[in-house]
Amino acid sequence: MLRVENLSTGEVVERRVEVDYFSPWSVSRLIAGPLVDETGLVTRFGAIAEGTGEHFDIIEFSVGRDGPWTELSTVDENGVWRFEHLITPPPAPFRPGRLFLRTASDPLAQLHTVEFQAPIITSPREGAETGPTPVFSGTAVGPFDIELADGSKQHLRPDKENKWSIEVGPLAPGEHTIIARMSSRPQREITRRTIRVLAEAPPGVPDVNP
Repeated sequence: MLRVENLSTGEVVERRVEVDYFSPWSVSRLIAGPLVDETGLVTRFGAIAEGTGEHFDIIEFSVGRDGPWTELSTVDENGVWRFEHLITPPPAPFRPGRLFLRTASDPLAQLHTVEFQAPIITSPREGAETGPTPVFSGTAVGPFDIELADGSKQHLRPDKENKWSIEVGPLAPGEHTIIARMSSRPQREITRRTIRVLAEAPPGVPDVNP
């Protein structure tokens, strides 16, 4: 109920107002194309989408703002929704580029960008202690950039098994964050790995100390 007071006369008028409620939801990951796991195994063309929302809400997608709309996923009891397409054929339902998403309870479409999968960093692990010249390694579906702690970048290309490694440094003692990304301006798909560099690697062990 909305109450409006006329300041000149003091008259108060009440009006019933209908307010539409749209449940909140979000997208945390939206990728398509070749997908790789930590072992280097590749899905030739897959798709993964995930995010949060209200329980039972249905996430829909369309390649155009005006539809047609297709159900993608339903939010579970933990407030999480996820879609995964890793086996072909049939082909993945969407490709890298523009994609419109909405919920069944909220007809307003949101434009999102489907990105390529970010490189995977398998070593060193998050928070690991290393020497001044740590070796980073992982898997990736194609060429990508590593951004070092000083802001410099190096372009890398994985081998035939989709694996890569690079020695960086020497790095000054302290915390350093390495960033790996497929494109220069990703919206979501960035892999970060923070390590703690010691003044020197412990005797008898490599620079990476798991």
